[in-house]
Amino acid sequence: MMQLFHLIFTSKSAVEVTDELLRDLQDKAVHRNQSRGITGVLLYSNHRFLQLLEGDAEDIAGTFARISLDVRHTDVNCVFFGLTDKRMFLESSMGVATIDNGEIHPTVEELFQNLSASDHHDKDRYQRTAQSFLAFKEQVNPETVFSP
Repeated sequence: MMQLFHLIFTSKSAVEVTDELLRDLQDKAVHRNQSRGITGVLLYSNHRFLQLLEGDAEDIAGTFARISLDVRHTDVNCVFFGLTDKRMFLESSMGVATIDNGEIHPTVEELFQNLSASDHHDKDRYQRTAQSFLAFKEQVNPETVFSP
């Protein structure tokens, strides 16, 4: 049986991020991720990205390595990589949510704050982040999420 891993990273946009760009990112991610059993979500707010990938360690590490080379973002920082007991995003090969009304969504800000420490194996920080992801998932307006 496959061990399930989560990888969470943050980055800053280096280009103008439009709904069209986010849909393109999602379309490509869904195509790649479905065949690898990767699920997750990409959040975009106020020029910052936050992404959670879940799946096999080798698959998500390879996906992260490829994503890290994308010139459309900078300051790519893996903030957690470790085992988890369950998927958080069963229904989505890659959900995308954008909250960009000039202010960062409070729950997304909490996610970024939880991820500000440098130890990417800190289980307590990861638990706070996972709880914030779930809270965000419950609070987000479905109109802001592009479903695959």
